[in-house]
Amino acid sequence: MAPSTLTINTNALTRLVKEKLSYIKEAQQQEARIKKLEDNPNDENAEYMLGQEQRGLDQTKAVSLSLQIKISEAIGTLQQQIEAVEKSGDGDEAELTKARETLKTGTDAISE
Repeated sequence: MAPSTLTINTNALTRLVKEKLSYIKEAQQQEARIKKLEDNPNDENAEYMLGQEQRGLDQTKAVSLSLQIKISEAIGTLQQQIEAVEKSGDGDEAELTKARETLKTGTDAISE
């Protein structure tokens, strides 16, 4: 049996949140490398590396912003799906619980 639309939307939001968290972690690592390069400018290659790291950080932030939009859209879709399943009474309670938890996680992720 194919997964329900609710399960598909729940999994999609979960994946987007995980992806956003990985980009946040990557941005933090890049910021640390930038700070290290700024604190130690003696390296002859530091200026070039600083520029490369800064470009990488800018790209990471741009992707993170687009993920924020996708997460917002996925939250709206999942909310509608939860409401539809609750209204019809056809949903599996475990599936609904997981969807509600994922919805909260997604909402928390966009507020960061």
